Amino acid sequence: MDSRHDSTPERIRDIATRYFNGEADSAQERELYDFLAQEASGMELLREWEAEWELSDCRNTESDREWERLAERIRRSETERLKKQNRKRVFIRTASVAAACTALMLSAGGIVGIVRSVSPAQYCSIEAPLGERAHIMLADGSSVWLNAGSSLRYSERFSVWNRKVELSGEGYFEVARQSGRPFIVQTTSYDIKVTGTKFNVSAYPEDDFASVALTEGSVELLSEEMKIPMSAGETVTLYKDSGKFYRSHEPNGNSNSWIENRVDFDNITLDLLATKLSRQYNRRIFIESETLLNRKFHISLRNNESIEEVLAALKDIIPITYEFADKDIYIRELQKDHM
Repeated sequence: MDSRHDSTPERIRDIATRYFNGEADSAQERELYDFLAQEASGMELLREWEAEWELSDCRNTESDREWERLAERIRRSETERLKKQNRKRVFIRTASVAAACTALMLSAGGIVGIVRSVSPAQYCSIEAPLGERAHIMLADGSSVWLNAGSSLRYSERFSVWNRKVELSGEGYFEVARQSGRPFIVQTTSYDIKVTGTKFNVSAYPEDDFASVALTEGSVELLSEEMKIPMSAGETVTLYKDSGKFYRSHEPNGNSNSWIENRVDFDNITLDLLATKLSRQYNRRIFIESETLLNRKFHISLRNNESIEEVLAALKDIIPITYEFADKDIYIRELQKDHM
C-alpha cells in the first residue's frame, strides 16, 4: 500500500517534525519530500511547520542538520524544475519560490522577468534598471520593492543559513517575522537589523546621504561600533561627508510613495528632486541655476504622471522654465521679465 495516497497536511506535519528530530525512516522521508515537491503550497506549509518546530522543546543540533538536508534537497529539485521552464521562455508570468535563487519581479508596467545570476560564490543579484521598479518575494516570505537604479544581492542559501541581503540604491522592505532569526540589510553606509517590520532604505552609492524611514515595527542601525535603535515614524539620515546621523520624527508616509507610482515629497530641494526624477524616468536632468538648487517646496502627484506632467506641475510651484533635448532635460530659473 502506498502511504502517499493517505498523505494529508496533518500527517505530513507529523512526519516533518519527526524528520527535523532525526526520527523519520526512509519511507517517511520520501513521503515528505514527494508531498512538498508536488503540493502548490508546500513551501508555505513547510515554513509554518518550521516556525512551530523552532518554538518546540525538541530542537537540537542533529535536527538542525536534518532540516538543512531537507531544505537543500527541495532547493535542488526546485532549481532544476525552473531551469527546464526557463529554457522554453525568458519572460514568465509566475514562479514558485523556494530556498533558491528565484524571484518574481514586477515593474510599474507589468512583469519584467526573472533575473537569476549566480556567481561562483553562489550569490543571486536582482536589478531594477533606471526607469523601472521591481518587486521580489524572498524565500522566507519577505517582500522587497526596488526603486529605479537599485540592486539586491543575497546568498543562494538565503533563509537556510541566515537572512542577509545587500542593498545598493533604494528599497522598501516588508519583512516576515521569524523568531530568533533577524533579517539584516547591508549597505555601504551601515547595516539594518530587523525582526519583522516595514521600512524604506535609500542608500545609493553616489548620493551624499543615506536614510532609513521606519513605517512599522522597530529596527536597529549598525555602523561600526554604533547601534542606533529606531521606532515607527522615525527617519534617520546619515550625511556621508560628516559621518553624522540625524534623527527626525516628521511623518514619513511619503518615503515609499514611489512603490505606488506617486511623486510625493515634503520640504524637498529641487536638486534632490531632480536626482530622484532622473532615476524614476531614466532622464538626465540638469539645473542651470545655482539659486534653484536648494530651493525647497512640497509636491504631491498621485496619478502616475509623465515627466512632462511632473515638470508642468513643478512650474506652477516655483518660477522655472524647462527644455527637452533628446533624453536630457534642462531646468532654468524663470527671469522676472518673463513673469
